[in-house]
Amino acid sequence: MSAFQTRLEALFAAYPDKKKLYYERRSKQYASVPGVEKVRIISKTLQVRAFAAMFLDDAHRAARYYSDLRAQVGTKIFNENHKLEPYYVSAYAYYKLEFLFRNNALPNYYKPARFHLQMALRHLIGEPDMPALTANKASSYSNKIAEVLWSDEKAANAFKEAVRVIDVALAGQPLTRDVVKTQGFTDLVKTAAAAR
Repeated sequence: MSAFQTRLEALFAAYPDKKKLYYERRSKQYASVPGVEKVRIISKTLQVRAFAAMFLDDAHRAARYYSDLRAQVGTKIFNENHKLEPYYVSAYAYYKLEFLFRNNALPNYYKPARFHLQMALRHLIGEPDMPALTANKASSYSNKIAEVLWSDEKAANAFKEAVRVIDVALAGQPLTRDVVKTQGFTDLVKTAAAAR
């Protein structure tokens, strides 16, 4: 797994300026590095959650059941044969979503559903049939999503559409931490996204 992590760190670092993130392979590795914005640092835990939510449709596990996700490391997550771009774009989607919350472009009410918002975003922007994560097409599929996220305006609009998907899935019930940790809610979000 360490070779994969090293490649992932290098990919994150290769993006210029506003597109750059810092993948934290080792705990606190960027703590004393000057000029690194803390909000652009992506920990392993956060990477696992963001990737699982966005590319494995496991938003409910990302929200509450991290230990279940950890058990998939090496097979469904951080698989040596996976393309790296889905990991970057899921991390960037998380970063951009938090940016929108911080700047009041999205209501904080939806924060408990942040991983469902990422999942909905992929379903809204990506083609209906996601390529295998080991296929070359997974890179271009991810890059198409990244192009939207790199634009502040397009990203805000896409996440606002994802918020509407969450509202449809909620069907009038309040958004709580208990709701987001269920497989049923994840399924409702996927159905609502597919219908748009």
